[in-house]
Amino acid sequence: MKIRIARLEDVPAIAAIYRPYVEQSAVTFETAAPDVQTFQERFLGITAVYPWLVAEDDQGMIVGYAYASRAFARAAYDWVADLAIYFKMDHDHHGMARPLYETLMALLKRQQVHTVYALITADNRKSLCFHEKLGFTPAGVLKKCGFKLGCWHDVAWLEKALIDHAGSPSPLIPFAQLKQAEIEAVITQKGAGKNEHDR
Repeated sequence: MKIRIARLEDVPAIAAIYRPYVEQSAVTFETAAPDVQTFQERFLGITAVYPWLVAEDDQGMIVGYAYASRAFARAAYDWVADLAIYFKMDHDHHGMARPLYETLMALLKRQQVHTVYALITADNRKSLCFHEKLGFTPAGVLKKCGFKLGCWHDVAWLEKALIDHAGSPSPLIPFAQLKQAEIEAVITQKGAGKNEHDR
């Protein structure tokens, strides 16, 4: 597996990975898959501030991605971010999700993000267990907050602190302002995926 920073030309492959989750599952609460142009606009808006990573297999094919986005609009929320991770539905990604997610969080820490959140459909036990193994803890449950595929769904809210909250925080550093050498060092250190199951 190779982890790298996503590029605009990756968006069609990323959109193709996301589409089945929109159309066939309640993992995301979007009900219409965005077209490539819409996804490009979304990608550019997010990557102006936060990292977006892709995971490639040994043939160089994008099989998964992870990114951070702004959790809330108000300025006082600058130091928290919302996370998302997706892999091809039909792909055996054992051992790949953890280094991808850990690389994302390590980069966010360099940006001075203090806390990250994950919103997960409450019956998605696989995702809940994955996040718990990475140190996320429950922050609450939103009861029957989304209706999709003919039924109501609860959403679990999980959180993880990346930086100690003592004292005033340093300003958030936009991802584009991180030094390339610093980014590459994080990817090299955290992105060395192991050929083993996530556990």
